[in-house]
Amino acid sequence: MTHSIDKLRDAGQSVWLDYIRRGLITSGELERMVRDGWITGMTSNPTILLKAISGSTDYDEAIRQIAAQRVTSAYEAFLQLGGDDIRLAADALRPMWRPGILLPPVPPAPAKIIDVSRHQGVIHWAKVKAASVETAIIRATMGAFGIDSEYHRNWQGSWVGGIPHRGAYHLVIMGISAADQIANIMQTTGGDWGNEPLTLDCERTAADRLLLVFPKAQYTALVREMLDRLAVHGRVRIYTSANEWQAMTTLPAWAEGVVDWFAEYNDNITAPPALPPGVTTWKRRQFSHTGSVDGIIGDVDLNIDNVAPAPPPTGALTMAEKQEIEKHLDAVWIILWPKVKAKNPCALYDAPGGAVLKTITDGRNMDVFSKAGPWLLVTQAPNPIYWVRQQDVIQL
Repeated sequence: MTHSIDKLRDAGQSVWLDYIRRGLITSGELERMVRDGWITGMTSNPTILLKAISGSTDYDEAIRQIAAQRVTSAYEAFLQLGGDDIRLAADALRPMWRPGILLPPVPPAPAKIIDVSRHQGVIHWAKVKAASVETAIIRATMGAFGIDSEYHRNWQGSWVGGIPHRGAYHLVIMGISAADQIANIMQTTGGDWGNEPLTLDCERTAADRLLLVFPKAQYTALVREMLDRLAVHGRVRIYTSANEWQAMTTLPAWAEGVVDWFAEYNDNITAPPALPPGVTTWKRRQFSHTGSVDGIIGDVDLNIDNVAPAPPPTGALTMAEKQEIEKHLDAVWIILWPKVKAKNPCALYDAPGGAVLKTITDGRNMDVFSKAGPWLLVTQAPNPIYWVRQQDVIQL
């Protein structure tokens, strides 16, 4: 009987294992899978390593050695643990390597992606789902106090209607602090952004267009601060257009990889959008603001995702890539160091970068529950939970 993997290989497909674990290599199982032609490659990243560590005892000794070395960087710990796995797996996969023909990927049919707000009125989400819409991005908030009047109805309705991918977006308004706008986002959404990144809508308001000179430096700093603060809670992206981004910002270098959804309206929906200086890639294009979808009365914004292969890496990580890696490395860090000891003195905060609630000098041991960059969420029963700076504690 022909095995399904043989059929895939005969069709010119290569099977990769989206998983790696030390025991899979040392037991000889990986070598057998390669020898039998089951797989031709593997995937390794911080998320996979985290699952392997938490789901086995394969790494206990290696972690003890790292702890003994007093490694303080989660990135360095990942390089040691993950690097050994990658080297061992590469040795096992060596017999499979051979020159051959690279088959270009076949892009899937464009998915229907819409973004909506109160302007679409009451939406019949079951009909929208039946119209093959796969992704809906729903406006939630504007500035510090604005809440889209249809947000809660749309958020609940899109979930009940079975829309597979849902996300929320916020209109960034100049002249309002990042803290106040983020407070509005978090209070309105409850931190639930669906399974899409939270989108920051960066475009001028009617009032902005009346200004003789738009404060580009101030707006750029505002957007960057919002990105940094929101990264603690989840993935964030920016929607804009090439013209708007040039008109509103100083064209910061960090835009690459995070400013990735662009509006450009023309009949050629498969053409890439115009990109502002400093941005070379895009992931989503809004190609129409006068689209039609069953279940929505009137016009609706239509979008398409970029299915072209990503360009070869330049060696430098984008801001979005760095945030994603740091998020997973923080989880690995907690596994390596679940307890810390307070230095003398040690300030306790209500939130990352927030207000100091009190300062302790007793050198107490504390359990670590979460990590967000240089900030740790800690407690020692029966004390409440606080945030502390990593530099103010000692890893145990």
